[in-house]
Amino acid sequence: MATYILKDSFTEADGTFSHISSFYTKIMQSFTASSDYLLARLALWVGGTIHLSDQLPGGIYSMSGGIPDEELATFTITVTTVLTNPTKTYVNLDTPLLLESGTQYAIVLFHPNVLFSTFVVTRGRFFDEDHYPEGEALRYDEGAGIWEPQFETGYVDIGFELYSEYALTPTPAHEITGIVLYPTLSWTVD
Repeated sequence: MATYILKDSFTEADGTFSHISSFYTKIMQSFTASSDYLLARLALWVGGTIHLSDQLPGGIYSMSGGIPDEELATFTITVTTVLTNPTKTYVNLDTPLLLESGTQYAIVLFHPNVLFSTFVVTRGRFFDEDHYPEGEALRYDEGAGIWEPQFETGYVDIGFELYSEYALTPTPAHEITGIVLYPTLSWTVD
C-alpha cells in the first residue's frame, strides 16, 4: 500500500482561473523542488466544459530560459466539474520522477484539441507581492507561438500540490505466536 507525502505546494487562490482553450493551448506553472524526492502524485484545482473529452493531458518539464524545455514525465488528469467550480483533483504520474533540490521544473497542461472544449485551473493573482517566488505561471499563445505572462501586471501562480510516495512496511509478527507486534512508546517525566 502506498502513502503520499506533501512535498511542495502553492494553494493560495483568489477565485480566478487560468484558461486552456484552442487559443491558449498550454499553460504552465514553474516550481522549485524544496528537496530531493521522487515525485509520484500531484493535485490541481481543475474544471472544464466537458463535451467530447474530460481528459486533460499534462507533463512535468525541465526549464530552460524561463520556459518548459524537455518533457520528463507525463500524466492525464480527469476533469469532472464545470468551469466555474474547479475541484481539487489528484493524478499519479505515469512514471515517478526524481526531482533535485533547488532545481526548477514546470507543470504543463495541454488543450486536448477537442472542439468546443475549454478547461480552467484555479490560480491566484496578486498585486502586493509575489506569493510564490519559487515559480510563475505562463500561457502559450498559439497564434504568436510564444510563452507569455498571463497578465502584464501582477503576480500569477496556479495552485498545485506535489507528493512523494513511500511504501508502508508491515509491522512484524511474533515468530512463535504470529501475533502482530505494535511498538510501545514510553517516556520519563522529570
